[in-house]
Amino acid sequence: MMVSQRLQNQIFSEGAGPDVKIIPIESVDKEVIMDPEYFEELLRYKEVVEQVMDEEMVRLAAERKDDAADIPLDRVIGDKFGFDEIRAEMDRIGVDDEE
Repeated sequence: MMVSQRLQNQIFSEGAGPDVKIIPIESVDKEVIMDPEYFEELLRYKEVVEQVMDEEMVRLAAERKDDAADIPLDRVIGDKFGFDEIRAEMDRIGVDDEE
C-alpha cells in the first residue's frame, strides 16, 4: 500500500523531521505516524509475547503428551478437512501410519 502524497505533504509541511515514519497498515487500509524507536519497542514486546506463547504451548504439549485423545478427530478439525486432504498432507510431509 502506498502512503498518499497528500498525507506525506501535510505531515512534512507541519515540521515533522526525518525521524518520523509513516507506516501503512494494510489490514485496515490506513496509515499511522509513529516514532521509529517506539515502533521498534512495540516490535520487541510483540516478539517477547510470541516467544512466551510458543514456550507455553511446548510446555503444555509436553505435559499432555501421554493423555488419551478422547476428542473425535472430526470435532477437532471440523469441516475444514476431509480424510483425503489429511492423507495427502501426511504423504507430502512423510508421516507414516505407524508413528
